Amino acid sequence: MKTYLLDVNLLLALSDAMHVHHDPAHHWFSQIGHESWATCPFTENGFVRIASHPRYPNRPGDVASVLSLLRRFCDQQGHHFWPAQTTIRELLPGDIVISHAHLTDIYLLGLAIHNQGKLATLDQRIPTAVLEQGNEALELIDV
Repeated sequence: MKTYLLDVNLLLALSDAMHVHHDPAHHWFSQIGHESWATCPFTENGFVRIASHPRYPNRPGDVASVLSLLRRFCDQQGHHFWPAQTTIRELLPGDIVISHAHLTDIYLLGLAIHNQGKLATLDQRIPTAVLEQGNEALELIDV
């Protein structure tokens, strides 16, 4: 069974009933992801940072409120926590050509590969080919 690392956008879609991709995210999670899923320091921090931002459209509250929401979600069966066990230096060769905008996505994909899992995302623009096994390690959720 594969474990799916949920990216920040997927965490937001799952937690926010008003999110444009809430329904497809919940459908995927209930059918596939709920059995074995993961968060990591980057996805947890990103989720709390964005969901607690005063300008987030359907803000559930301040940092303490969002942390409480995240704790309850991560207490669900099937959750795993993946520490940041690899670095961008280890994942990418020095001569790689990618945009700065994709570094976090590539890191999360590499972390999923490192843990023999998959990165679950709504983002259709991740350049998976820069990592060996990148295409196989991406779980793109249909929206």
